[in-house]
Amino acid sequence: MPLSNIVIVVLRLFAIQMFVQSLSLTFSVAATVAVAGTWPRGYFSYLPAVALFVFAFLEWLLAPAISRLVTRKYDSVVSIGALSREDLYCFAFVFLGLYFVLVSIAPTLNWLHYFFTISSEAAGPYQQARKSFYDLSSHLITLVAGLVALLQARQCAQKLLRMEQRKRPNQTMQPTAGPSDA
Repeated sequence: MPLSNIVIVVLRLFAIQMFVQSLSLTFSVAATVAVAGTWPRGYFSYLPAVALFVFAFLEWLLAPAISRLVTRKYDSVVSIGALSREDLYCFAFVFLGLYFVLVSIAPTLNWLHYFFTISSEAAGPYQQARKSFYDLSSHLITLVAGLVALLQARQCAQKLLRMEQRKRPNQTMQPTAGPSDA
């Protein structure tokens, strides 16, 4: 497999991570704006989330061009045995999903406990409950995205390959090794 293909997979892996972070940031800002109640300043607060989303989108689209640029002098063939591009994408989704789950499971449980503790208090401060929801939603979105990536890795990999084949119909993709989980 050419090194440029591996670089494309890695770049797109980071683009997915950035996209999940932009979703998390968007929900976190929405919770903060709801607590503050100041919309003009609140809209400006969405700027980092939008910028992160745009960067993720551009990284996804420009991954092939960046890959060619990075590997232009040494785009050698990396011998990875019978590993196909689909297998590489599948590994990337499993890795990203596992990473998301592992870094978010403990904070999600912690903030979930805190949120229910604050919410169940009879005289619990409303602002603290909103703040805890803000922190909870950030970790919960990452956890859910990780579970989806982990459990749907093969299907996501196959969808990415179909998208690539539609964009480049006259180029052949490497065949997949092994049985398909379709």
